Amino acid sequence: MHLLGIAAYTEDSAVCLLDESGAAAARESGFSRSYNPGEFPLRAFNHCLQSAEITAADAEYAVLSEKPFLHFASLLAGHLAAWPSSYGEFVREMPLWLERRLTLPDYLRRETGFRGTVLFAPHHAAHASAAFYQSGFERAALLVMDSGAESAAVSLGEGGDCAINLRKTAAAPHSPALLFNAMAEFLGLRRSEKLIESAASCGKPVYEKQLLEKVLRIREDGALELNAAYFERRPGKISFSPKIQEIFGKSPQAGFEFTQQHFDMAASIQAAAERAALASARALASMHDGENLCLGGGLFHNAHINSRLKADAGFKNIFVPELPGNAGTALGAALYARHDLLGQPRSAPVRCCGPAFTHAQMRRALINSGLPYRELDEATLVQWVSEKLAAGRMAAWFQGGAEFSAAPLCSRAVLAAPFNTETRSRFNAAAKHGRPFQLRLCICRAASAGSYFDDPAPSAFVSAAKREKLQAIPAAAGPDGTARVLAVDAQRCPAADKLLEAFEQRTGVPLLLAAPMNFSGEPCAMSPSDAVEYFKKSGVDCMALGSCAVEKAG
Repeated sequence: MHLLGIAAYTEDSAVCLLDESGAAAARESGFSRSYNPGEFPLRAFNHCLQSAEITAADAEYAVLSEKPFLHFASLLAGHLAAWPSSYGEFVREMPLWLERRLTLPDYLRRETGFRGTVLFAPHHAAHASAAFYQSGFERAALLVMDSGAESAAVSLGEGGDCAINLRKTAAAPHSPALLFNAMAEFLGLRRSEKLIESAASCGKPVYEKQLLEKVLRIREDGALELNAAYFERRPGKISFSPKIQEIFGKSPQAGFEFTQQHFDMAASIQAAAERAALASARALASMHDGENLCLGGGLFHNAHINSRLKADAGFKNIFVPELPGNAGTALGAALYARHDLLGQPRSAPVRCCGPAFTHAQMRRALINSGLPYRELDEATLVQWVSEKLAAGRMAAWFQGGAEFSAAPLCSRAVLAAPFNTETRSRFNAAAKHGRPFQLRLCICRAASAGSYFDDPAPSAFVSAAKREKLQAIPAAAGPDGTARVLAVDAQRCPAADKLLEAFEQRTGVPLLLAAPMNFSGEPCAMSPSDAVEYFKKSGVDCMALGSCAVEKAG
């Protein structure tokens, strides 16, 4: 059976194809090179079909990761609440809804040739399924938190066997996820909610008390209530009202440099959101007698919140999927349909395979770009990259198929040595065109992670670097002494594991700074031509594109 999961008309649209042999998945932004919520993910759709060597007519089911009429009703409510100031947005949005989104099954059949059955997964059920069915837990509590496209912004429930049961929900805007949206808007950081977490590690929560007294309230049952006086709600979005200036002062002007005050604002929002998420998780723990918790929704891109729940929520085991946000609901919708709607038994967690490219395609991208390159065998290439990294150079690493992950650090990454504190700032400026404090990601050989970090956790969490090791890897941890660590082994990421092994033989350290191969706010490189374009524009010194070694002059 071929089953298509589709997350459409979101800034991070994606498609996943499940069949008996596994799963193919792709994010539309990798093909379009932009985040466009007005597009159906047609290129990602076609990629999945091509990976399985089938046509759309061969697929039995297509599952959408939301119920469009629920989303539309929520959107209309937002327009009515903001009317007449929302008139312009209403006029711009309605044609897309009326022509495509509300008639998506018809559009799907007309544009792709799909002839099967169209199913719908409630959006939070798709989030929960992406977490629970990939966790390996037989039974688990479920917590979903996002910005509430289908009205519900927080859902609590449980998963067991082949059933997702979300029993308690809270409507938008009463979700900690929206605090980050509002803070990013206040600071003028479009599509940079994740930057608030990084900035928070440089500040202190000096405004937290005022936020808890005036802006939000955490009820005894764990639910969050936002004070409407401090927010302006528009259809599909939320921002702070001018009243927030009583706490934060005026919003900074465009192009501002972060000051300690801005770091403290971010830290205060982070602390308040952690409290709110923890309260909901503890309320869930009081209703659930198990020891497992699965987290879904965009809020759980935030590794510090995940770690706070891991430490204090009252659960022994916590699982966060590799893509907890909207793109991951493509897989979640497919899994929800497979198990909850069609009653198929559970199997082992699936590994999603993204777009892969041939050696000829990589060579063609380099030839077309005019970049000189050398072809090396695998062992020589690994030694060449490790030598450059050990010498303080930055390297782009493009190997194998694209990971269906928020941080594809094994296949589409920029790497640097962790030995110098100045490396972090240079890394963010040259490789990411971002803020100096922006990233604290690294990859480490799995067998050695425990030697460098206390209680090393998956990359969805933060791990505290051991004090005695910080002197050896000062650039790996942020100001709070933590990092997000992707533990690499030969089975999960064979090429990256060999590189780390070679780097360890040269330097004695099995760890590298890492970041997705993109500039801040842009999609990650997916194809060889994307990687070449990134390499030419960035401050990265060298690149391993498959078996091709590329180095900038000088």
